[in-house]
Amino acid sequence: MEMRNLKYNHAGTVDAEINHPVCGWIPCTLSANDPPTSAIHAEALSGIHGQIATYVAPPPIQLTIEQIVAAESLAAAKADVAIQYLVTHTPAECYAYVQNNVTNLATATAFLGKVAMVLSIIAKDRLK
Repeated sequence: MEMRNLKYNHAGTVDAEINHPVCGWIPCTLSANDPPTSAIHAEALSGIHGQIATYVAPPPIQLTIEQIVAAESLAAAKADVAIQYLVTHTPAECYAYVQNNVTNLATATAFLGKVAMVLSIIAKDRLK
């Protein structure tokens, strides 16, 4: 079987392209522990298709403080019960939720803080 572009991956198995008789060149991960690819894996390790390239880890992702804060805000919004209610209900149901649950200055302040957080996330995503 023809193979090209052999390289180790993060799991220690081998990624390659094999020339399939019907589909042509297709990507494939080869493993000694995977019965459909174990024979091809052994063939790849034998070296008859050339040297297997060493795995090179991708560089670490460098996030800005703004990206970290945005991710944390999004995670907090997704975890918040009131925000999830707004996401999963109709506008009329949300209106009723506010009428029934925002009953004094403290609950209004808390709810507006949550809405401001969500609005900030949406604005940064959609209005850039």
